[in-house]
Amino acid sequence: MQRRALIIIKSKEDEMRNKILPTPAMGVALLALVVATGGTAGASGVVGGSNDGPTAKAAKAKSSAKRGPRGKRGPAGPAGPAGSAGPAGPVGPAGAAGAAGARGLTGVAGPAGATGPAGAPGAALAFADVSAAGRIVAGSSKGTVTVTRPSAGTYCITVAGGRNLQATLGTEGGADSVFVSQGTLTGCPASANFGVETTAGTAFTDVDNNVAILVN
Repeated sequence: MQRRALIIIKSKEDEMRNKILPTPAMGVALLALVVATGGTAGASGVVGGSNDGPTAKAAKAKSSAKRGPRGKRGPAGPAGPAGSAGPAGPVGPAGAAGAAGARGLTGVAGPAGATGPAGAPGAALAFADVSAAGRIVAGSSKGTVTVTRPSAGTYCITVAGGRNLQATLGTEGGADSVFVSQGTLTGCPASANFGVETTAGTAFTDVDNNVAILVN
């Protein structure tokens, strides 16, 4: 039986590769060494406070740089669009009353009202409407009234039991004043207990309408 020999030929590259590649144990040892060396260097750099790397130098230069003067304020920008109206607020308290205003102009007179019902008979003792001629107007008297006219503007009134007399001129002109006297006037009978005189200015004159008398 013949024996055969196995001959392995290695090139120089294979030999160099075998020399360069580390074994697993060597790799673990190198990794532990790198970790230990890096941790110590980092710690010594932090504790010693001397970190002169490029980043530290740039930060130091930036902090030591002086700030320049502040520039001028720029112009105000354009006003923005108006916002939408908010909700109405609550009604405030009523204010104090203002001063009274000036009196207004007098208004136009309104139409005359309807004639009211006749009133109840009064307590007068007597009354009458006396014409310019000294006569009692029919249907306008109460009680016993006697009238005489001795002269223009002079009327003698006789009412039994009368104590007071009021006289009112009519509204259509003629005399403008009326005077009443208690007792007889010149030319009146002795029975007359009142006298009525009507004048226009200073002259005695008859009335153009009637003179109303009221006796109580």
